[in-house]
Amino acid sequence: DLGGVAYECPQENGMHISDDLYIEICDPVTGEPLPPGSIGEVVVTDFSNECYPLVRYGTGDLSALDEDECSCGRTSCKLKGIMGRADEVTKIKGMFVHPRQVDEIAARFPEEVEKIRVVVTREGVTDMMTVEIQLKKGVAGTDSLKSSLEERIRESTKLRGSTVFVPEIPAGSKKIEDRRKWQ
Repeated sequence: DLGGVAYECPQENGMHISDDLYIEICDPVTGEPLPPGSIGEVVVTDFSNECYPLVRYGTGDLSALDEDECSCGRTSCKLKGIMGRADEVTKIKGMFVHPRQVDEIAARFPEEVEKIRVVVTREGVTDMMTVEIQLKKGVAGTDSLKSSLEERIRESTKLRGSTVFVPEIPAGSKKIEDRRKWQ
């Protein structure tokens, strides 16, 4: 429907937005615009096609706006790249967490971590995040390892939660399991 929305220049420092499009980054749940730098759904308005104008078309892609100047000389806003799909994210304490972030945390500990799962619950009106970690056989769940994992989790998700070592994460489990009850 849209064609090319953005393109990467030789500097490979983000994707320059086509000049004839108006791009917003919006909260995938509410549709409200988010400030530059926030990760949200790419929403496009394109008035260049007179027969089929698109107004606030949600692409389903996640990205963030980058207002920093590019060394190639272009001054237009850029997208920071495609960071996943809006239908895969889970909003926890106002932050979007994507399954890819869970994979990235596990990848930083290839010798120790077998699987990671984020479990989201709610106590009253507060979202609670528990990160379950299944260690590889023979690896001890030390305080030092737990501390290192918690630091990486905070860096990746910008959230604090509890971290627990579990004997096993069932095969086929989602990377993010949302157990909140919405009423």
